[in-house]
Amino acid sequence: MSWPVIVTRAEPGARETAARLERAGYTVIRAPMLRIEPIAPPPDLPTASDLIFTSINGVSAFTAVAQDRKANVWCVGPATAAAARAAGFLQVHESAGGSDELAAFILSDPDAASRTFLHIANETAAGDLVAQLKAGGCHAQFRALYRTCPETALPSAAHRVLDAYGTIMLIHSAKGARAFLAAAGPLSFQKVIAIAISKAAAAPLHAHGFRAILQAAEPNEDSLFDALETATLVLCQPRADMPESQMS
Repeated sequence: MSWPVIVTRAEPGARETAARLERAGYTVIRAPMLRIEPIAPPPDLPTASDLIFTSINGVSAFTAVAQDRKANVWCVGPATAAAARAAGFLQVHESAGGSDELAAFILSDPDAASRTFLHIANETAAGDLVAQLKAGGCHAQFRALYRTCPETALPSAAHRVLDAYGTIMLIHSAKGARAFLAAAGPLSFQKVIAIAISKAAAAPLHAHGFRAILQAAEPNEDSLFDALETATLVLCQPRADMPESQMS
């Protein structure tokens, strides 16, 4: 059965997720709840030997305003690392997990203290990863090159399926989850299974009456798709006595 899946990820990532879902046989409804806006004019970028990207959007934002491709690059997860390689960076280091794991991965490098790091991300990410690196003895700075702004309305296709049995919703961030809930207003989620990419992304969803809330084992797209397989198994079970749940 082709379950409808609502993708709330911001573009252009939503298109990539949707294409992967369609190849797997799902009916996809793109409903990006955040839009990416560049910060203009871009701030002056300090010279750094190493760049840090915690999302594909960070890679795109940097390469739109800078020509440097010689720096060492440190990335969260395979998708961001792939985007960095596609952008022309040759020295790309890839960690597993989230930003905390990336910080630990960087600090484990014996030469980390002798390098200069620049973290490129959106405004809300300011300081956290950099603070960890500084605490570990590294020279690190942060620059925001873009912001994420919430959308205020759901596409009509998303409205229609939210009341249909067997709808699945993918959540890629806490901010996206909050934007979705605000845009959905009084709509019921009793027939909807939400799948969040992380514990933080899942947090805003609790107490909103979802049939189930699943959490990816790791904060990346591959783990999100693993959780999607679990969601389809839940949908095949009788609805009676199926409480809101969380998979970790």
